[in-house]
Amino acid sequence: MRGPAALLLAAMLSAAPAAAHDGYGFGSKYYDMTVDGRPRRIFVNVPDAVFAGGKMPLIVALHGTGSSPEGMVAAANLYRLSATAGAVVVAPQAVGAAFNDGSGRGGPAADGVDDVRFIEAAIEEVRSHAPIDAQRIYLVGFSSGAAMAQRFLADSTYPVAAVAAPADGSYAGSDTPKRPRPLMLFWGTDDKLNPLGGGAVTYPQFKVTLQKPALQEIATRWAGRFGCTSDKIDYDQGITTRVWTGCAGNAEVEFHLADGLGHHWPGGRPTPIPASAIGPYTDKPDLTAMIWRFFSRHPLPN
Repeated sequence: MRGPAALLLAAMLSAAPAAAHDGYGFGSKYYDMTVDGRPRRIFVNVPDAVFAGGKMPLIVALHGTGSSPEGMVAAANLYRLSATAGAVVVAPQAVGAAFNDGSGRGGPAADGVDDVRFIEAAIEEVRSHAPIDAQRIYLVGFSSGAAMAQRFLADSTYPVAAVAAPADGSYAGSDTPKRPRPLMLFWGTDDKLNPLGGGAVTYPQFKVTLQKPALQEIATRWAGRFGCTSDKIDYDQGITTRVWTGCAGNAEVEFHLADGLGHHWPGGRPTPIPASAIGPYTDKPDLTAMIWRFFSRHPLPN
């Protein structure tokens, strides 16, 4: 091929997104990597929007205790969000039953594992294979994955734009986060693993009992760590919302409490544990949509 046609083909190939050629094609797949000499796995979902060119948001999704990367992506409706928002999703896999969030729920396998470093490395791995928008990298976790997301928020300076942490508290991490950033917290009023007023919760399969603070105290503590100066409370359609603003580093803290919800992802797949142990499931609100609206409001500044 010669002449104008050859020049046109060359221009098209040079403009194509790197992800189309580096192994991160459309669809879902596990990838192996090594972090600090330890084999680790990530589950990556790439929407077909990657082939349209341009840079895409990245959502890092952390699974809960005893779950899996695929389980997290499915339960939180992240396949759907990936398609509608044109976002790449990466779900890291814990070494033990859970990430090393400081609670001990990961069991002996998680002891000494630096999962903050693993999350950073997973983001870098995806960025090396897909056209990611550096201003729109977001972190979300559910249950103990939410605790790990909060540990990351406390200890990492990696430029993640915002964090969402539904259905758990924080058990480790610096009291003075090195990089304040927007945080969304969400619980149900009937979550038996996270009592509204706090209290001891035992995980018999992991031989761990956690003394959990009241949910409001968790949010208030984050607002204090970020130096927030004002807050506003609202109630609408069964959800109490409190938002702290005037925080360091353009951060803010959103606290949401859904009436009648147990330890589930509302609008997604129910947690497969009897309601007697974790509380009831409701399909409202659409938590995935809430989180995406929160993320969309908080890209990193240019």
